Amino acid sequence: MELDLAELIADLRLQKRNVELAIGALEQLARRNAGPQLACCGSRRGRVFMDAQERQKVSERMRRYWASRRQRTASETQSALARTNETSSARAVAAIDFIAS
Repeated sequence: MELDLAELIADLRLQKRNVELAIGALEQLARRNAGPQLACCGSRRGRVFMDAQERQKVSERMRRYWASRRQRTASETQSALARTNETSSARAVAAIDFIAS
């Protein structure tokens, strides 16, 4: 009976070693294939490239955008200058009135 147990233990240890080797090989394979999984998703990461026609559309759209920004800024600047001039004129009149009195 002892012989059978020793044989059984040796056989189990051999199986354990084989299982550990198989686990190690699978873990190594999993690490190697741990990169991005693009095949499942079909999507691509990175820079999006435009053709000439798309670039032209974007260019025209941005040209209109910046022209409107410049126009809005110019009108805001003119109105701010007008308010400043009105305020300066009012101060000048107030100063003259103060001096005259």
